[in-house]
Amino acid sequence: SEWGKKGWSHWTQNDFKKPGPNNVAFDLYPDLMEYPETYNTDLIYANGKRSKVFSQYNYSTVDTHFRWMKKYNIDIASLQRFLISVQNPKLFEYRNQVALNVMKASEKHNRGFHIMWDLSGIFNAFKDSRDPEEQILKALKKDWKHIVKRLELTKSPNYVHYKGHPLICLWGIGFSGEGRVGPDITIRMIEWFKKYSKPHLRASVMLGVPWDWRERPVDKNGDPAGDSQVEDVWGHIYSLADIISPWNVGRYKSEDTSDGTPARNTIIDHA
Repeated sequence: SEWGKKGWSHWTQNDFKKPGPNNVAFDLYPDLMEYPETYNTDLIYANGKRSKVFSQYNYSTVDTHFRWMKKYNIDIASLQRFLISVQNPKLFEYRNQVALNVMKASEKHNRGFHIMWDLSGIFNAFKDSRDPEEQILKALKKDWKHIVKRLELTKSPNYVHYKGHPLICLWGIGFSGEGRVGPDITIRMIEWFKKYSKPHLRASVMLGVPWDWRERPVDKNGDPAGDSQVEDVWGHIYSLADIISPWNVGRYKSEDTSDGTPARNTIIDHA
């Protein structure tokens, strides 16, 4: 199929092979009843029929998702765009088509949307260069210019604006672990969008942060740290943002934990 040439991102461990018995990367199989178009896999049901999956590369899939948003009163979609993946020409083309699908469906169903770059692993992509942080910033600038000038997403009446500018999100800020972005490059990214870019490229900035962002300072290498100097740096970074979006996915592992610390933190953040 045409989709097979684009890959099977998120469905498989090997993105360029069909989902099969030894090549799956999802836990629950989706209900496909409302999807107009789906794609064959190498997974076989007990009754001998071949299973199928959906793809956001196909407009009908995205249209279905936005139709559900309207039905269930969900106003805005954050369009996740892995900065590391758009460095690959094949995945760049795929991400661009998904973005155009989102813009079209958002306008049809009168839902809002905005770009959210996932920065996971981006530091590792440039770690062998002389100045990894400069390369990350260049990659981010290049992609935003493409989104604004070529894809023209921000011209859509449904692209979300905040404080007079298009809204973007930098996801993966303040997390610990190898390959995470540190405070220096984070400040440079925020300031470029808010102060140093040309007027037509200016944007309001949302930061995607850990659920315990108020309590977990990290140093520039991504290692846990607790000294007041590091705390002050990240406190300053969070103050530069227009919106803070804590990441609670995967923090609720049972009914007993649903009223635990993540929930309490949400109440504090809301206040």
